[in-house]
Amino acid sequence: MGILYIVPTPIGNLKDITLRAIEIFKSESLFLSEDTRVTRKLLSLLEIDYSDKKFISFFDHNEERRISSVLEILQSGQNVVLVSDAGTPLLNDPGFKLVREIRLISSDSGEPCKIKVEVLPGATSITTALVASGLPTDKFTFIGYFPRKNGKKEHFVENLIEANKLLKTTYIGFESPYRVISTLETLKKVCPRDCVVSICNDLTKLHELAITGPIDMVLSTIKNLEKIKGEFIISFHVGN
Repeated sequence: MGILYIVPTPIGNLKDITLRAIEIFKSESLFLSEDTRVTRKLLSLLEIDYSDKKFISFFDHNEERRISSVLEILQSGQNVVLVSDAGTPLLNDPGFKLVREIRLISSDSGEPCKIKVEVLPGATSITTALVASGLPTDKFTFIGYFPRKNGKKEHFVENLIEANKLLKTTYIGFESPYRVISTLETLKKVCPRDCVVSICNDLTKLHELAITGPIDMVLSTIKNLEKIKGEFIISFHVGN
């Protein structure tokens, strides 16, 4: 049986790649890539020859269709490397359904699947933003992307605030540059006065942005930016 390697890639700074990841990139020949062009570019920047490597596109809209063929490859004994465009695969990126399928496979005798899933630790914007925020880190909840429509978004945040009465957690979510201001305005409308918000953008890059404070201050800062681009990470915490 082959090994499925799940390999994180840098979220911005190329130096955040691990030695183990480089070793696997050099030694393995078959890659599942969220975007094959991005993976080839990364290997090129790392000065790794990929002329004899094969790249298979593997993203949200084709993951289910690819699973059976990937399982056949792994069962034949060939190793496969799963990478997303940036950060750790499966964390709001493709791969969850494939790993779940592997974990649920059992032999006729009922033994666990012999395909090995080897996960490398590495970069993820979720915990990087949390640590940079200055918000409590003892308990945190990743909520993915905020809903697009304002009505659903408001209802979603209301439910988070209600659940927080029990959870006492720091929430972390992703937001598009086109909706980041409207989401902050929703938080201002729905959250209690003691809510503290942190917003991060371009983490590990030259022009990294990390702001934490009352919603009004954070919202004003974002509105005054010359350019709003790239994915934002919004974290917020209610109470002490």
